[in-house]
Amino acid sequence: MVENLIEDLGEGGGLIFANGHNIQPDAPLENVLATFEHARAYVPSFARTLS
Repeated sequence: MVENLIEDLGEGGGLIFANGHNIQPDAPLENVLATFEHARAYVPSFARTLS
């Protein structure tokens, strides 16, 4: 899901991936951290360079 959001909304700077009030209180902390770590590490197709 994280990759889909970045691919669909991120090109041209259209996506701000940040924490906010929409993280539910019962969401496991490890899931929240994993989501942000994956978003930070993911290189979207529009940012990859061809070798």
